[in-house]
Amino acid sequence: MSNFEDWKNAKLSRPVVYYFPNGTKSAYEFTVLVNGKPDGFILVAAQRYMPPVLEFGKGEAPSRRLGKIGATRIMNFSKEQHRLLYYGGTELQHRDRERESHRHLR
Repeated sequence: MSNFEDWKNAKLSRPVVYYFPNGTKSAYEFTVLVNGKPDGFILVAAQRYMPPVLEFGKGEAPSRRLGKIGATRIMNFSKEQHRLLYYGGTELQHRDRERESHRHLR
């Protein structure tokens, strides 16, 4: 993939762990670091029955976006104290009922 050639010598961050609602690990998220700076993310399965690579991309890691959303919606939210759940690749939206508008979160 030509857009990811700079990942050949990239390093990975420590993983962010995602869970299923029953508490079992579902995925590990790594930030891809190129020259020490974030350049994307990769989500890999934590269970053998799942496809090994679940998602990857050049954008901001999902946990970073979820952390920002959680911080605005849940008092005292922190990724350290709350579990992130991963069911699979989905599109998240915020719906404003009064204005009938949608905002894509992912």
